[in-house]
Formats: sequence, structure tokens, C-alpha cells
Amino acid sequence: MSETKDLPGVEQPKVQPEQVSDQEQASVEQEQPVEANFEQAPASEETVSEITASVVLPQDKSPAAATPSTDIELKKVESVLSQGLESVFLTMDIATQANFKAQGEETAKQINTLLHSGKAKMQKVITLIINWLRLIPRVNKHFLEQEAKIKADEIMRMYQQK
Repeated sequence: MSETKDLPGVEQPKVQPEQVSDQEQASVEQEQPVEANFEQAPASEETVSEITASVVLPQDKSPAAATPSTDIELKKVESVLSQGLESVFLTMDIATQANFKAQGEETAKQINTLLHSGKAKMQKVITLIINWLRLIPRVNKHFLEQEAKIKADEIMRMYQQK
């Protein structure tokens, strides 16, 4: 017989020991040795090592697990990217400002990822910055390249000082 938990508001039938049939007692007695043998069976070292070797733990790659130093470095990259662009940003309409800001944050994340992967190449950083600065309306191509190189130099200098 299986035990049931007492639930509030539900009456449980009370069974007297005399009322339990011989068949039910025999089935309960037969189940107990099987459970006892299972609990008492010693686990072999080979079995335990095989089980632990086959267990694969998930790796936590959530953004919440990011280290605070990475967040600080991301903020530094964002500040370098935004230097000198305040007046240009304020002349844009609201939709362009929102797009420019979102793309700037994405560019900063990509640059930060490059820096941490150890594969940061100056030309790749410059390309990312130029693509972001192209969102500014009516801007000279040479201004874009010059600003991108200045910002990339500053970011690489900051990265190499670590």
C-alpha cells in the first residue's frame, strides 16, 4: 500500500491492521527486500567514475555572468567612440539619434569582443568605427577616416596599457 499525505479537507479512510488482507501484506513484504537490496548495493568505483565522466555540465555564457572589468572596459570604449561627437549628435533628428546610439553600442561591444579575443587588428577596428560613423548624415569621407583612425588609435592604446 502506498502512503498518502494528509490533505486538508479530505478525509482519509482509516484502515485497522486486522482489515489488511494477507495478499496485500505479502505484496508489501515482497517489495521491501527488493528496495533494501537496491539501497544496500555498493556502488562500484568503475560505475561511479563512468557516470561522472559522462556528465557534461552546461557552461554559463549569460550576459549576467560578465565580469565587472569587462563592463568597465566596454564603457571606456563607448566613451572613446563618443568623444567629439556631441555637437554632431545633437544636430540629428530623434530617429537618427536613436539608430546612431544603438549602432554605437553594438560597435563598442564588437570592438570589446575583438580586444578580449586577442584578435584585435587595427584595420578591423577602423572598419567597424567607419561603418558606424557613416550613419551621420552629410559627412565628408575623409572626416570619417580621420575620426575612425584617431578613435582606433586611442582604443588600441587603452587596450595595450592593460
